[in-house]
Amino acid sequence: QQEGKRGDRLKTKEGLGTWTCESTPAVLDDAIECAKRVLAGTDAKVPLPIEAANVFPHGNPDAIPCYSACELVPGEAGMVRADGREGNINYRLDKVR
Repeated sequence: QQEGKRGDRLKTKEGLGTWTCESTPAVLDDAIECAKRVLAGTDAKVPLPIEAANVFPHGNPDAIPCYSACELVPGEAGMVRADGREGNINYRLDKVR
């Protein structure tokens, strides 16, 4: 159930829209920050398991490495950012321009 005033929670899609997450609006700022770091080459560039390539369209898990922009740690419902913020970007290096 949503608590608080209108607009203090966002519903977002994860995993190519296969599940819904609830986040604070700060998730958008976090994701923008991650994108800027990826483009500048200053992100954490954490290698993801090869299976992660399967979530990217036209991915070839044997040839295309995938990365997380932020350091991750185990959380209650899966991996979360080590710094406690919400937004993150997983990406293929060959798609960064």
